[in-house]
Amino acid sequence: MVDIKTTSSAVWWIKYPQQQAEHTQSRAIRLCQDMTDLFSNISLHGYNKLFDSELLLYEKLIWLCLHITTFVVMIIILSFTWDYFVAQYFAINLHDPLYPVEKIAFPAISICSNNRISYQAAENYAIEL
Repeated sequence: MVDIKTTSSAVWWIKYPQQQAEHTQSRAIRLCQDMTDLFSNISLHGYNKLFDSELLLYEKLIWLCLHITTFVVMIIILSFTWDYFVAQYFAINLHDPLYPVEKIAFPAISICSNNRISYQAAENYAIEL
């Protein structure tokens, strides 16, 4: 059995956190200690390098810059993807535009691409099949 007291003092390792009433430290200091403990033990790649005591300061700064750059690039890519998604529109084509949409049977609705298809080429392909 693992001794919880010697493993970590972080909140997620404490079995009964209400029973341990050590309020000598401020919340900010405890939060910093808990976040340091979390990032030191997290399994995501590279976060433990930020708090590794064996690395020099410039190596930690390189890891920090790498994480910040990755986060910014991720936000930019998500922004472009969202803009592309929002810019798409639905094109509704009916044979008779005056025919009420409510009277169209559900299986009769189809979603087609915006690519133009040659009617003659489609007939020739159907004949080949």
